[in-house]
Amino acid sequence: MTLSRDAIAGAFVAALALGYWLVADDIPRSLLADAVGAEGVPKVLGILLGALGLALIWRGIRRVGERGADRARWRVHARAMGLLAVGLGYIVVIPWLGFAVTTALLIVVAAVYAGRPLGRDLVLIGAVSGAVFWFVFAKLLSVSVPPGSWTGLWMGS
Repeated sequence: MTLSRDAIAGAFVAALALGYWLVADDIPRSLLADAVGAEGVPKVLGILLGALGLALIWRGIRRVGERGADRARWRVHARAMGLLAVGLGYIVVIPWLGFAVTTALLIVVAAVYAGRPLGRDLVLIGAVSGAVFWFVFAKLLSVSVPPGSWTGLWMGS
C-alpha cells in the first residue's frame, strides 16, 4: 500500500505529539499548583497536536488513489506562494517608500492579484486606505511607522 504525503506527515505529527505529551507528563507537580498544574497546558497542546496528526493520517488514507488532484493542488500552492511574494515585496519596499505609499500599493497589487481589474477606482481605494491606515497607526495609535527615504527630499532631512 502506498501512503500519501499527508498520511506520512500525519504519522510524524502524531509521533511528535506523543513525545511532547510524555515530556509534559514528566513536569514535576508542585504543592502550590492549581487544579490544572504546570503540565496542563502542554498536555492539552500535545492532545491537539495528536488530533491534528490523526486527521492528517485520515485525510491521507482517504486520498490514496486520487490522481489529478495533485496538479490542481499545485496551482493553489503556486497562488499562495505568489501572494507570499507580494507580502515579501511589501517588507522589502516599505523602508524606501514608507508605510502609507507601500500599504496603498499592497492593497492595489493584492486586489489585482486576486482578479480585480486595475482601474481608477481601485487606485483611489488603495490611496485612501493607505492614508487612513497611516493616520490610524501613526497619529491615533502613535505607532512608529517607516516614513520612507523619499520623504527626506521634501521634508529637508
